[in-house]
Parts: sequence; C-alpha cells; structure tokens
Amino acid sequence: MLSFRKMSGAAFGMIHIVVIAAICGWPTNAAAQDDISEKAFKGSAKLRKREERAAKDIDNYVMHLDMTTRALKRLGRADGDDLRNRYESFAEELENLEEAQKRAVSSIDKMKATGVEYFSSWEKANGSISDPELRNEAAERHSRVMMKHIDLAQAIGNIGIKLRPFMSRLQDLRAFLGADLSERNVRLARERIQTCQADAESLRSNIGEVLATIKRFLNEAPR
Repeated sequence: MLSFRKMSGAAFGMIHIVVIAAICGWPTNAAAQDDISEKAFKGSAKLRKREERAAKDIDNYVMHLDMTTRALKRLGRADGDDLRNRYESFAEELENLEEAQKRAVSSIDKMKATGVEYFSSWEKANGSISDPELRNEAAERHSRVMMKHIDLAQAIGNIGIKLRPFMSRLQDLRAFLGADLSERNVRLARERIQTCQADAESLRSNIGEVLATIKRFLNEAPR
C-alpha cells in the first residue's frame, strides 16, 4: 500500500477532490439541478404571460366578430341610397376582423409552443428530485396541470374547424357584392348572410369555452 508521502501531488489532489465531493456533493450536479429548476421557474412565468396575451387577443377577435356580423346584418337589410355605405362598413369591419384573427392565431401558436417547452422543463425538474414523496407529488401535479393545457388545445382545435369555412363565406360575400353591388345581389346573398350569422354564434360559444379554459388554467398553473 502506498503511503501519503509516496503519493504524487496529482494523486493526492484527486483524493482530496473525492473527499470534498463526498462531503458536499458534486458541484456540477448541483449546478445542473439549479439550471433545470431555474428554467422551469422562468418557463411557468413565460407561459402565464403567453396565456394572458392570448386571452386578450381572443377577446379582441370576439369584439371585431360582433362588429362584423352587425355590419353584415345591416347590409342584408340595405336598399337604395344606403347600400354602398353599408357595404363599405361591412368590408372595413371584415378587414379589421382578419387582422384580429392573425394576432389571435399568432398568440395561440406562441402559447402552445411555450407550453411544450414549459411542461418538458417541468418534467425534467421533477426528475431531479431525490425525495420519492416529493417527486411523486410533483409528477401528479404536473399531470393535472398538463391535462388542463390539453383541454385548452382541444377547445382551440374546435374553433379552427369552424373558423376557416366561416371566414371563407364572409370573404365570398365581400367579393360577390363588391364586384356588383345591387339590391338584387343583396337579396340573393341574404341566405348566406344568415348562415354567417349562425356560424358567428357557434364560434362565440366555442371561443367562450376557450376563454373559460384559459381562466381555469391560469388559476391552476404555477405562478
């Protein structure tokens, strides 16, 4: 057996490192755990902001949806001198609705991407917990909150199914009446106008579900 006196400086230094690591734990592992926890902590705040931003942009979309359908309803009743003014009002409101939709879709996409990152970092943070009881509790909590986010994604999907044909019908009406604005064509379009109004009501219902789901998520999600 080698004595301490016969050890090289390098060998003695290695033993010193092993002893310190055994007493204090490996600093690199602790640093890695801190990094994982910090990423999850920041991720929860980022996701909350994304959710709040999405809720505001969805609310804004609903406001423009209401204004567009009211303008469309007035257009469907128009005749004579007020026909052009009512068409221009509808066309302007539809343009505003299209812009509001772009903002809402962008916010929703960012929210979903942030959610994927956050739940991944949260899961990694849970995996770094050595206490079995705390780790199990964290895993259950992670699962509960993630399920609410999945519910939100499904509710958003229901909107997407209805949104494209609805906007297509509105844009068709704008093109049809804009190219040949007349009382006759307004009468021909009235059935489609009524269909758009019914579609708008259905969308409002789905959007209300999304906003309620976001609210539930914000109440449940980490701060």
